Amino acid sequence: MDEHYRNFNTNRSLDAIMSQLYRANAFVQRCKPWELVKSTETRDLVNCILHVALENVRIAAIALIPATPMLSQKVLDRLGCRKEERTWFHMVNGEGKDRPLGPDLGPLFPRIR
Repeated sequence: MDEHYRNFNTNRSLDAIMSQLYRANAFVQRCKPWELVKSTETRDLVNCILHVALENVRIAAIALIPATPMLSQKVLDRLGCRKEERTWFHMVNGEGKDRPLGPDLGPLFPRIR
C-alpha cells in the first residue's frame, strides 16, 4: 500500500486497504463472536476476535486518511484513537494500548433519503 501511495497509484492503495478489510470481515464472520459471547468461558476469545477486527479498522482508517480524511477522523474518534496517534508510524508499529472506545456520535454513514 505504501509503495502504491508513493507512486501515486491511489486506486491500488485503496484496493489493498479494502482487501484487508474484507479479510478481517471474513475472519469475524468465521469466528461468530455473537454466538461465542453467550458463554462466559469464551469471553477472552470474543475479546481477542473483537480486538483483531477493531485493530484492522484502526489501521485502515489511518491508511485512508489521504483519501477520506473526514470519514477516517470519525472512525478514529469512535475508536478512541488520539490525534497524535494517527500517523504512519502508529499504523505500522501498532497500538498495543487498552483504552475505551470514543463517544458514540451517531452513524458513521448517515442514511440516504
